[in-house]
Amino acid sequence: MSLEKFDPLKKAGADISGSLARFCQNEEMYLKFLKMFSANEEMPLLQIALKEENLQDIITYAHTLKGVSGNLGLTPLFELYSSIVNSGRANDLTKIKEIEPQLTARYKEFDKILKQL
Repeated sequence: MSLEKFDPLKKAGADISGSLARFCQNEEMYLKFLKMFSANEEMPLLQIALKEENLQDIITYAHTLKGVSGNLGLTPLFELYSSIVNSGRANDLTKIKEIEPQLTARYKEFDKILKQL
């Protein structure tokens, strides 16, 4: 497998080299987990929690997505999920609503890239 396949992710801000190190340089396994992230049900559940303003669910789903995106090196998403978790723990729904449009846009960007891999 060629690392050029991951260039769109790298251009979007993903940490490919760090992620491959976590996956013991196993590109096929890394690709498998990237595709699983794209099919993950957590983001739709987070979107429902955001719409319903359910702070506990927001924190739960964002925390899960933070960990997964961090392990996969999807740094821009990791940072946004981290901000949502921190804001949720501070009971700052206003800040979460400010972050939400950026998160949605970045998630769609990565989702599109992942579906093309």
